Amino acid sequence: MKRSLPGLYNFYMEGGIAGSVMSGRNLLQIICKRDKRKFETSTP
Repeated sequence: MKRSLPGLYNFYMEGGIAGSVMSGRNLLQIICKRDKRKFETSTP
């Protein structure tokens, strides 16, 4: 399933609350790849 809609550049659809954390992380990876940026994580 695509996560964006044609004509809406910065609009992304996500699923329900239960999977939001992993979906958000995956979405950020997609955005970083699109913008040719390195996806980095950090630990507190």
